[in-house]
Amino acid sequence: MLAAVRALLHHDGTVAAMRRLRRQAPRLTPGQAKAYVVALRSGAEPPEELVHLTQEEERCPPLSIETLAGPIG
Repeated sequence: MLAAVRALLHHDGTVAAMRRLRRQAPRLTPGQAKAYVVALRSGAEPPEELVHLTQEEERCPPLSIETLAGPIG
């Protein structure tokens, strides 16, 4: 995602990059998206807490169901 936002920033500008970033990472507020894009524009890496918000939340896989049965007999 970082490379795509960086390319869009250079090609279409800050607002377009912020829109794309918010579509791909809806957990970011507009202010956080701006901070992320401004960091990229200045040549820096975005803050780690913002990068974390762009990643999908880890979801626990469903637990397997085990069936217990008594002795056969």
